[in-house]
Amino acid sequence: MAKDQIPFATSLALNKAADVVVNDITQGIRTNLDKPTRFTELAFKTQSGRFKGIRATKKNLVARIIPGEAQSTYLKYQVHGGSRRANRSKIAVPTRNVKLNKFGNVPGRRSGLIKNPNQFAGEIKGIDGIWERYGKKKRAIRLLHGFSHSVRYEKRMPLYKISRDSFAKNFRKIFIESLNYAMKTAK
Repeated sequence: MAKDQIPFATSLALNKAADVVVNDITQGIRTNLDKPTRFTELAFKTQSGRFKGIRATKKNLVARIIPGEAQSTYLKYQVHGGSRRANRSKIAVPTRNVKLNKFGNVPGRRSGLIKNPNQFAGEIKGIDGIWERYGKKKRAIRLLHGFSHSVRYEKRMPLYKISRDSFAKNFRKIFIESLNYAMKTAK
Protein backbone atom coordinates (compact mmCIF):
# COMPACT_ATOMS: atom_id res chain seq x y z
CA MET A 1 0.00 0.00 0.00
CA ALA A 2 2.82 2.44 0.86
CA LYS A 3 4.38 1.77 -2.54
CA ASP A 4 1.32 3.30 -4.25
CA GLN A 5 0.18 5.80 -1.65
CA ILE A 6 3.47 7.60 -0.88
CA PRO A 7 4.04 8.68 -4.53
CA PHE A 8 0.37 9.70 -4.73
CA ALA A 9 0.61 11.70 -1.50
CA THR A 10 3.87 13.28 -2.65
CA SER A 11 2.42 14.38 -6.00
CA LEU A 12 -0.67 15.72 -4.24
CA ALA A 13 1.49 17.63 -1.74
CA LEU A 14 3.74 19.05 -4.47
CA ASN A 15 0.75 20.37 -6.40
CA LYS A 16 -0.86 21.86 -3.29
CA ALA A 17 2.46 23.40 -2.24
CA ALA A 18 2.88 24.87 -5.74
CA ASP A 19 -0.55 26.50 -5.40
CA VAL A 20 0.51 28.01 -2.06
CA VAL A 21 3.82 29.20 -3.53
CA VAL A 22 1.97 30.85 -6.42
CA ASN A 23 -0.34 32.64 -3.99
CA ASP A 24 2.73 33.95 -2.17
CA ILE A 25 4.33 35.01 -5.48
CA THR A 26 1.13 36.85 -6.42
CA GLN A 27 1.22 38.67 -3.08
CA GLY A 28 4.91 39.44 -3.73
CA ILE A 29 4.03 40.95 -7.11
CA ARG A 30 1.50 43.23 -5.40
CA THR A 31 4.06 44.21 -2.74
CA ASN A 32 7.19 44.65 -4.86
CA LEU A 33 5.88 46.06 -8.14
CA ASP A 34 4.33 49.50 -8.48
CA LYS A 35 0.60 49.24 -9.32
CA PRO A 36 0.63 45.90 -11.18
CA THR A 37 -2.28 45.15 -13.48
CA ARG A 38 -4.51 42.12 -12.89
CA PHE A 39 -2.84 40.55 -15.94
CA THR A 40 0.56 40.87 -14.23
CA GLU A 41 -0.77 39.61 -10.90
CA LEU A 42 -2.08 36.46 -12.62
CA ALA A 43 1.24 35.76 -14.34
CA PHE A 44 1.77 32.52 -12.42
CA LYS A 45 -1.77 31.34 -11.72
CA THR A 46 -4.98 30.58 -13.53
CA GLN A 47 -8.27 32.40 -13.01
CA SER A 48 -9.36 29.50 -10.77
CA GLY A 49 -6.33 30.05 -8.50
CA ARG A 50 -4.25 27.04 -9.49
CA PHE A 51 -0.66 27.37 -10.62
CA LYS A 52 0.28 27.60 -14.29
CA GLY A 53 2.82 25.03 -15.33
CA ILE A 54 3.36 21.30 -15.09
CA ARG A 55 1.58 19.39 -12.35
CA ALA A 56 3.28 16.56 -10.46
CA THR A 57 2.12 12.97 -11.02
CA LYS A 58 2.87 9.69 -9.22
CA LYS A 59 5.40 8.85 -11.93
CA ASN A 60 6.91 12.34 -12.22
CA LEU A 61 7.28 13.94 -8.79
CA VAL A 62 8.05 17.43 -10.07
CA ALA A 63 5.71 20.41 -10.05
CA ARG A 64 6.93 23.23 -12.26
CA ILE A 65 5.55 26.76 -11.97
CA ILE A 66 5.72 28.62 -15.30
CA PRO A 67 4.57 32.21 -15.88
CA GLY A 68 2.37 33.13 -18.80
CA GLU A 69 4.35 33.71 -21.98
CA ALA A 70 3.30 37.34 -22.39
CA GLN A 71 4.06 38.22 -18.76
CA SER A 72 7.44 36.50 -18.78
CA THR A 73 8.69 38.87 -21.49
CA TYR A 74 8.58 41.83 -19.12
CA LEU A 75 8.67 40.20 -15.66
CA LYS A 76 12.14 38.77 -16.33
CA TYR A 77 13.52 42.30 -16.02
CA GLN A 78 11.79 42.79 -12.66
CA VAL A 79 13.19 39.47 -11.37
CA HIS A 80 16.72 39.49 -12.84
CA GLY A 81 17.30 43.16 -13.72
CA GLY A 82 19.50 43.93 -16.70
CA SER A 83 19.24 45.81 -19.96
CA ARG A 84 16.53 45.60 -22.56
CA ARG A 85 17.69 46.37 -26.07
CA ALA A 86 15.45 47.75 -28.79
CA ASN A 87 14.12 45.08 -31.16
CA ARG A 88 13.69 47.31 -34.18
CA SER A 89 15.18 50.75 -33.80
CA LYS A 90 14.72 52.46 -30.42
CA ILE A 91 12.69 52.23 -27.21
CA ALA A 92 10.34 55.11 -26.35
CA VAL A 93 10.76 56.13 -22.71
CA PRO A 94 7.94 58.35 -21.37
CA THR A 95 8.81 61.61 -19.61
CA ARG A 96 6.88 63.33 -16.83
CA ASN A 97 4.95 65.21 -19.53
CA VAL A 98 2.98 62.05 -20.39
CA LYS A 99 -0.21 61.23 -18.52
CA LEU A 100 -0.11 57.62 -17.35
CA ASN A 101 -3.08 55.40 -16.49
CA LYS A 102 -3.80 54.19 -12.95
CA PHE A 103 -1.28 51.35 -13.40
CA GLY A 104 1.53 53.67 -14.46
CA ASN A 105 1.39 52.65 -18.13
CA VAL A 106 1.08 54.80 -21.25
CA PRO A 107 -2.58 54.47 -22.33
CA GLY A 108 -3.20 53.44 -25.94
CA ARG A 109 0.45 52.67 -26.55
CA ARG A 110 -0.35 49.88 -29.02
CA SER A 111 -2.11 52.30 -31.35
CA GLY A 112 0.98 54.50 -31.50
CA LEU A 113 2.58 57.26 -29.49
CA ILE A 114 1.55 60.19 -31.66
CA LYS A 115 -2.02 60.93 -30.58
CA ASN A 116 -2.88 64.29 -32.16
CA PRO A 117 -1.71 66.74 -34.86
CA ASN A 118 0.30 68.75 -32.30
CA GLN A 119 2.61 65.78 -31.67
CA PHE A 120 5.50 64.75 -33.89
CA ALA A 121 8.65 62.61 -33.95
CA GLY A 122 11.97 64.31 -34.41
CA GLU A 123 15.30 65.43 -33.02
CA ILE A 124 15.55 68.80 -31.29
CA LYS A 125 18.81 70.02 -29.74
CA GLY A 126 20.25 66.52 -30.06
CA ILE A 127 17.31 64.83 -28.29
CA ASP A 128 15.45 62.28 -30.39
CA GLY A 129 11.85 61.57 -29.39
CA ILE A 130 8.15 62.36 -29.60
CA TRP A 131 7.48 66.05 -29.07
CA GLU A 132 4.33 68.10 -28.55
CA ARG A 133 3.49 71.70 -29.44
CA TYR A 134 1.45 73.43 -26.73
CA GLY A 135 0.52 76.81 -25.26
CA LYS A 136 -0.68 79.93 -27.03
CA LYS A 137 -0.43 79.53 -30.78
CA LYS A 138 1.31 76.15 -30.16
CA ARG A 139 4.78 77.73 -30.18
CA ALA A 140 6.18 76.03 -27.08
CA ILE A 141 7.34 72.41 -27.32
CA ARG A 142 7.91 69.67 -24.78
CA LEU A 143 9.35 66.18 -24.90
CA LEU A 144 6.78 63.39 -24.35
CA HIS A 145 8.90 60.30 -25.07
CA GLY A 146 12.67 60.12 -25.43
CA PHE A 147 14.16 57.43 -27.68
CA SER A 148 16.87 55.13 -26.36
CA HIS A 149 18.71 52.10 -27.76
CA SER A 150 18.40 50.28 -24.41
CA VAL A 151 16.80 50.60 -20.99
CA ARG A 152 18.38 49.38 -17.73
CA TYR A 153 16.26 47.70 -15.02
CA GLU A 154 17.10 47.01 -11.39
CA LYS A 155 15.95 43.82 -9.63
CA ARG A 156 12.64 44.53 -7.88
CA MET A 157 10.93 41.17 -7.46
CA PRO A 158 12.66 38.54 -5.24
CA LEU A 159 10.81 35.69 -6.94
CA TYR A 160 13.22 32.88 -6.00
CA LYS A 161 13.42 33.91 -2.34
CA ILE A 162 9.63 34.11 -2.08
CA SER A 163 9.32 30.66 -3.69
CA ARG A 164 11.97 29.01 -1.51
CA ASP A 165 10.64 30.53 1.72
CA SER A 166 7.04 29.61 0.92
CA PHE A 167 7.90 26.02 0.03
CA ALA A 168 10.11 25.55 3.10
CA LYS A 169 7.45 27.00 5.38
CA ASN A 170 4.47 25.02 4.05
CA PHE A 171 5.55 21.73 2.46
CA ARG A 172 5.92 19.60 5.60
CA LYS A 173 2.39 20.40 6.83
CA ILE A 174 0.91 19.92 3.34
CA PHE A 175 2.72 16.59 2.91
CA ILE A 176 1.42 15.24 6.23
CA GLU A 177 -2.15 16.26 5.28
CA SER A 178 -1.74 14.68 1.83
CA LEU A 179 -0.31 11.46 3.28
CA ASN A 180 -3.21 11.19 5.75
CA TYR A 181 -5.66 11.75 2.89
CA ALA A 182 -3.89 9.14 0.72
CA MET A 183 -4.00 6.54 3.51
CA LYS A 184 -7.71 7.18 4.19
CA THR A 185 -8.64 6.85 0.52
CA ALA A 186 -6.40 3.85 -0.23
CA LYS A 187 -8.14 0.98 -1.99
